[in-house]
Amino acid sequence: MPPKPIPPELLALRRHNVMALFLRWRLHEIAQGLPGEDRAFAARLGITGAQWSRVKSGTPVGSKLARQFEQACEVDPGWLDQAHDQPGAPAAWPDIPGSEPASPAALASALGLSAQAGPDGPTTLLVRADDDSMRDLGILDGNLLLVDPALVAEPGDIVLVRLDDEYRIRQLCLQDGQLRLLPANPAFAALVPSEGQPWPIWGVVTSVIRRLR
Repeated sequence: MPPKPIPPELLALRRHNVMALFLRWRLHEIAQGLPGEDRAFAARLGITGAQWSRVKSGTPVGSKLARQFEQACEVDPGWLDQAHDQPGAPAAWPDIPGSEPASPAALASALGLSAQAGPDGPTTLLVRADDDSMRDLGILDGNLLLVDPALVAEPGDIVLVRLDDEYRIRQLCLQDGQLRLLPANPAFAALVPSEGQPWPIWGVVTSVIRRLR
């Protein structure tokens, strides 16, 4: 008896969830200064780079492969077959295992800051914005920013990132399957790291401190 066909809706959900796992893994890699290349994720899944390219392009993920991906990413069996970004979803997004965040003292030293903790706790850094690239999101030149290096960045977060030996404040966004670092001011260009280019995320901006007078 031939196997029962997999509903198209389930295949679409699996692909959506696989791409979400890839994004979460890549963010962890980038946060540690690693390139987060497709071939490295394919190796983690136990497939070839060509197979991963086909999955990204829309090749259906069968049940056997889905269970293999779930095991490789350390999520519960059946995780790929569930919706996780809808109200009342049965499961939360998983924490994909990654390296421990760098110590606040090491980050402060690299940024030329005082190792003294910020007001939100021992892992908070105090950073001063040096341009108006994030103006439309309320961050102005000279504002003090509270940056938490212990938070895992997600699309939509404003992050402190190191790119080409320079530190920038940008919004982490996902566009057309590619991570981008976007300004909030049309006078500034988006930052789009090239394939294999490291751009460690040093923390998530949690608060803005502005002098009023």
